[in-house]
Amino acid sequence: MDRTNRALLLAPGPGHLGPYLRSADVFHCPGDRSTTNIFGRRGPLRVRSYSMNQYIVHGDGVGHTGNSDIPETEVWTYTPTAFLRMGDFNRTSPAQIFVFMDEHEATIDLGIFQVSWHDTHPWVWAQFPAGRHGRVGALTFADGHAELRRWKDPRTTPPARNLTEFNQAPRVTPNNPDFRWLWERMNGPYPFPGWPP
Repeated sequence: MDRTNRALLLAPGPGHLGPYLRSADVFHCPGDRSTTNIFGRRGPLRVRSYSMNQYIVHGDGVGHTGNSDIPETEVWTYTPTAFLRMGDFNRTSPAQIFVFMDEHEATIDLGIFQVSWHDTHPWVWAQFPAGRHGRVGALTFADGHAELRRWKDPRTTPPARNLTEFNQAPRVTPNNPDFRWLWERMNGPYPFPGWPP
């Protein structure tokens, strides 16, 4: 139901973006014809094609202590990799950090885009970029500009007509220049564990 509920994208809630938007269409790529059945031909179109960079607010993880029923006891702990305030971009530049990107229909789920499951094995995709525009992906950046990025490595956007084909695509893509490019535009100067300095 959440995959087709446009009202959730506009309502005030945990994402805090709803009140600033006038249309849920901003979350959907016009070229995205994927349905809630992913590779099936039945079912309504999904309402969202884009996911947010995991380092915007979340970083490497968010810790929480206290009792949510007693707000004054709650303490949230954010990792130093998270972008919470504009001042956090001083370690890099807002023009170098993407906020939203077009995600592959087979991996879009939680609303955040991760390059890697944290984060001990380089080159292991957690989610894949979308390749529905001839292996070109759309990204928006924290300074407000947008870019179309042509993915250089065919492993970045696995072509798949069904779930079986998708599951056969490699998740580990050593020396993938697209993986490195995205990592560098997710969190700024933090090196990926396992890469040489």
